[in-house]
Amino acid sequence: MPKINELSLNPTISNKNSVATSTLNIPINTPLIDSLGIYIPFDYLSEVHYEITDSWYKYYNNPNEYSEEQSPSPVKIEYNGISLRFQKIENRPNKNRISNTYLKVTVSAKLLQQNYFEGINKTNIKQIYDYLLEHKMFKISYENFLKSEVGDIDICKNYYLSKDNFNLCINTIKALSQKNFKYLNHFNKKTNTGLDLNTRIKASPSRPYIKLYHKELELLHKSDLFYNTYLKYQNPIITNLVRVEATIKNSKHKDRLSKYKIMSKCDTLEQLLNIDKNTLNNFIQFSINSYTTAMSKLKTYTHSMITNSLKHLIIKHIKDNKELDYILFAETNDTYKSPDQSLEAYLKQVQRHKKLLTELYHEIKEKKQYSNEIENNEICQQFLLNIGVKQHDLNRRKS
Repeated sequence: MPKINELSLNPTISNKNSVATSTLNIPINTPLIDSLGIYIPFDYLSEVHYEITDSWYKYYNNPNEYSEEQSPSPVKIEYNGISLRFQKIENRPNKNRISNTYLKVTVSAKLLQQNYFEGINKTNIKQIYDYLLEHKMFKISYENFLKSEVGDIDICKNYYLSKDNFNLCINTIKALSQKNFKYLNHFNKKTNTGLDLNTRIKASPSRPYIKLYHKELELLHKSDLFYNTYLKYQNPIITNLVRVEATIKNSKHKDRLSKYKIMSKCDTLEQLLNIDKNTLNNFIQFSINSYTTAMSKLKTYTHSMITNSLKHLIIKHIKDNKELDYILFAETNDTYKSPDQSLEAYLKQVQRHKKLLTELYHEIKEKKQYSNEIENNEICQQFLLNIGVKQHDLNRRKS
């Protein structure tokens, strides 16, 4: 079976071993293209490597068993934490819904090496094009490369958040997810921590794949080879660096984004690169809204995951000089009632909510010093607003 596990990329990195004289600035709260699949029609290719196109045969030792023809396997190239993938895709509908044969090239911003945090953009796409051609897996003109179709597009934003505040934000999203909670997966490991909203495979246009994760941990563990080779010498500040990523999956997903006027449909690489940052930001926020705006009230009040979220609300009310009676009314007056819930069960739910609110209120008041909690909750609230959680969902009701 033909296979390429590793090729020498011979990367050229200026001043790789020199001592950095300045600190690399990482764009914060700025949407960037992190990775994507580029679908190149075979008609655009002047050459393509036989490893990508040729079938292979599986033979058996037993002479009574016939050999089996196998479709070409994806060709993978890995070096210093950079990964490339080339795959022949047959019978894929193009933008006009006509089936065609494509070469899918999966690329990421890691191809930019020391310029990784720039993300993929129209300024550096020629660098990626040249880099791909160096591997001699295919040949294509730059013009046709830009006209190639795109999918599986990851848009990301970076932030700085302490681990405690990051966890508070994750728990708040979980609390606000309501009926969408089943799509969420909270992971907490030594090598990374964060929250998956749906999965890349199961994602749909209305329930897109989103991932919030601790970028610092990811760089130091899963991507440590890449980080140590290309980034470490630049002294980037990665302490408490976190990231949110949202994926534009396919053509149907693009249709939905166009329907809701989030972004014009971007069929080609050139069209994608011409999308402005405000539009990319709107896409991330619209995606988050798919999971957090179904209900304006927390549905369950006994789960420990929402305690910090309720503290956040109480502290804001206290800061606005509101008393307990007001808080109880404001936070329980329009409590969500599920269609299959009896009135008795609903009233018990409201009472549990009031009890928990009262306990948390007295706990906070007894401390008498909650300025740090106010500051942390405001930081968390700003982060959630930046990624798309609506103000009404965070505050429930304006004072």
